[in-house]
Amino acid sequence: MDFFINKDARAFLQEQFDLWLYQYLFTGQNVWSTERLAQLQVLKAIAYKVIDFISQFEDELVKIWNKPKFVRNSHYVLTLDKLTGSPVMEKLMAHPNLPQQVQEWRDLGMISADFKLEMLTQKDLTGALLHKQYLYLPIDTKHFADLELDILALFDDLDTALDGWLVHSENYQALNTTLPKFNGRVRCIHIDPPYNTNTSGFLYKNNFQHSSWLSMMFDRLQLSQSFLDNKGVLACHIDENEYERLWLLLSNMAFNNLGTLSWDKRNAMTGGKGIATQHEYIILSSNSNDVVVNIDSKIFVEILEKAQSLIKANGGKVNNSVRKKYTAWLKTLSERYGGEVPYKYIDDDGSVYQSVSLRAPEKRTDPKFFIPLNHPVTGKPCPVPPNGFSRTPETLQSMIEAGDVLFGEDERVQPRQKARLTPETEKQITSVIQNGNKGKADVDALGIAFPYCHPVSLYESIIGSLMKGQPDAIVLDYFAGSGTSAHAVMNLNRADGRKRKYILVELDEHFNTVILPRIKKVAFSDKWKEGKPNGGKGMSHFVKYYDLEQYEDVLRRAHYADADLFHNPYEDPYHSYVFLRDLKMLDSVEIDEEQNKAHFHPERLYPDPTKPSGTSIDLAETLSQRRGKWIKRITAEYVEFQDGERMSLTDPDWQTIKPLIWWQ
Repeated sequence: MDFFINKDARAFLQEQFDLWLYQYLFTGQNVWSTERLAQLQVLKAIAYKVIDFISQFEDELVKIWNKPKFVRNSHYVLTLDKLTGSPVMEKLMAHPNLPQQVQEWRDLGMISADFKLEMLTQKDLTGALLHKQYLYLPIDTKHFADLELDILALFDDLDTALDGWLVHSENYQALNTTLPKFNGRVRCIHIDPPYNTNTSGFLYKNNFQHSSWLSMMFDRLQLSQSFLDNKGVLACHIDENEYERLWLLLSNMAFNNLGTLSWDKRNAMTGGKGIATQHEYIILSSNSNDVVVNIDSKIFVEILEKAQSLIKANGGKVNNSVRKKYTAWLKTLSERYGGEVPYKYIDDDGSVYQSVSLRAPEKRTDPKFFIPLNHPVTGKPCPVPPNGFSRTPETLQSMIEAGDVLFGEDERVQPRQKARLTPETEKQITSVIQNGNKGKADVDALGIAFPYCHPVSLYESIIGSLMKGQPDAIVLDYFAGSGTSAHAVMNLNRADGRKRKYILVELDEHFNTVILPRIKKVAFSDKWKEGKPNGGKGMSHFVKYYDLEQYEDVLRRAHYADADLFHNPYEDPYHSYVFLRDLKMLDSVEIDEEQNKAHFHPERLYPDPTKPSGTSIDLAETLSQRRGKWIKRITAEYVEFQDGERMSLTDPDWQTIKPLIWWQ
């Protein structure tokens, strides 16, 4: 891992030598001769030369760690509705690998034993598909490599059409490599890093637990800032074990602190000592200092629709029966969202509202804010809030005339505001968020085994709020875990029809065994029970997934030949770059001396005979990330970017490829 690679070995070793020399001088004999001091000066000069030389080996590892990485083993997952009616559908139905895809659907629990292929295209007498639920069966192009370009050709603007990117990689490699493509495009970074506890799985050396964790977080957070747009927000989950250190780390970076959410999990975790912990934290930071985080309106729209449906079912009248049914439904909504729902009341005119205090946040000094309101029935003055009213007498009178002030049965009750709910209601998120749902229940229902994850409903609340008002914004999660962030984004899009996108990064093998199956299942249906779809709604979906070349891959393929290291007469051997003459990965390049050109052969570096190109390298995506441009279309010969530039895939531009295979 990168926190075990010394980022500046020369400075570190020189500092360590200086510390040793200082201790040697002041803890040894008290009288030093001129001769002995001269010897120590020579010793230091020699030590520094040795350090200058050997530090280049560590510097070479740093170069490999930081070099951009190739995109490999890329595939796409798209729901069947995107192919229906196209010529590709006919090719797909006749493809020899279709049984493999059908078996995958069966393994995912999407089809039953009586499924037949003709069900995919059967139509009723009106011409509509007979089995509409199969429109959202996920096609994985890993089964249809020879059809992939035909499938991609169906989309006029490929990257814009995608709903997400799944990156199988160590997350620093992924952030460093994908940054040019997503620089300034991300509205929300939502991460749940290891909490650095004994059970978190975070590895560290000796007694450097906190410093190793902070080093890991610093490098990734530093890269994160460039991904965010000018209103983007970073939301980082953490517990009390590292909360203070993380808060200080973010404060010392260029992030602006937006506050900390305390997540009340509604279930205390008891331990062998101290108090039972019932909360975790979510620190919110931004590149901007004027971001206001408002609650996502998804729940508000659902509340309004339910209230109107109850009133309509009651003949358009509001009475106690409607209110009782509404209150009972609110309890189920509270359980689903894992927290208290504030809008508890239905007015006689059918509007939904909550009761809000009219108290000023700080004690008023102007006497006018202490003028009491008279009860509309008794005519007597009502109690004034201790700090005075938050509004002027004129504003309060206007609110009374509009019916927006709540009075009690008599003058003994302090008046409150009637805050009505509308689809445009804005409510700033508060510092405490309640959610007692269990994330494991979400994946268990899908039939996916994963030891611990956060609830989807919590992520919907957070991501929905941070991406509020942005119909096609991007959320980035580079500690993806089981893929809960993507699940939440998909649910949000299914609810309101928007086009939010996600980027997920995960290193472990559960990328293939948990995240990918989860994405496919959530696209097929939003309701599952014991690994089988339980009715529900499918959704149209299109996502790309791929591996990134890793640090270890480069080490295995880089060539370092024996050579005379002291070959440069113009530089001393201690400061010259001793690896300048090594091949690294240049054996994948053919030099055309006559044309003065270098031709890159990806099949020499990462061969894959199952691919039409003969290599596992996805050159189109690699070039997209190197150039920092989104892909419009891909053909066998070239990739075209959204700005109209085309780059060859049969003879890619050497200057663009060079940093990936020969670093210096």
